[in-house]
Amino acid sequence: LNRRVLSANDETDMHLLRQGALYSQYAQGIYELYPRALLQAGLLDGGWDGLYSPWKPGDQHSLLSTFRLTEFGFPSTALVYANFTNKVIATPYCILLDEIERTLVVVIRGSVTLEDLVTDLQWSAIELNRVGERVGFDGRGKYGHRGMLTNSKWIYNDIHRRKIVFDVLRDDRSNPHRDYNLVITGHSLGGGCAAMLAIMFKPM
Repeated sequence: LNRRVLSANDETDMHLLRQGALYSQYAQGIYELYPRALLQAGLLDGGWDGLYSPWKPGDQHSLLSTFRLTEFGFPSTALVYANFTNKVIATPYCILLDEIERTLVVVIRGSVTLEDLVTDLQWSAIELNRVGERVGFDGRGKYGHRGMLTNSKWIYNDIHRRKIVFDVLRDDRSNPHRDYNLVITGHSLGGGCAAMLAIMFKPM
């Protein structure tokens, strides 16, 4: 078996490990830290299942009023959107703007509630041909977890409705974030949805 092992002497390998650690911390925060902080600041509309949406489409200045993750050790990371709706077909997620890594990060929560467990148990395989036709990739002969695909489509549709990802990353010379990369991360159920969403956003 010929496999490559990550090396502490390889700067590229160490950079990948540091990024993995960073995005794992972001994925941890979506469980309780971010919603609790928003609630305590009076910024979460609707309680634990609420919505935080300070971003105004087309207005880069609205970033100035977004919640910063300073208390969690990330003063250069802004929370630009969060939807904590939790149903069998809906998984809580948020969108972060990391000004150091120059990334827009979609963070998806893992399994916590009974609704999440029902989603997890929908493990039958489903072909990705229909979602591929809709978003622009060839899903023929490719399969995914039925529950995760359903919730990934819910997140994808919510992102499209809000237009945040597309507005923040729009290719406009006046846009300071036009060269930022899109990162999608999560843990457990959120990790599965992140993998699905990465495929769905790839044609973007």
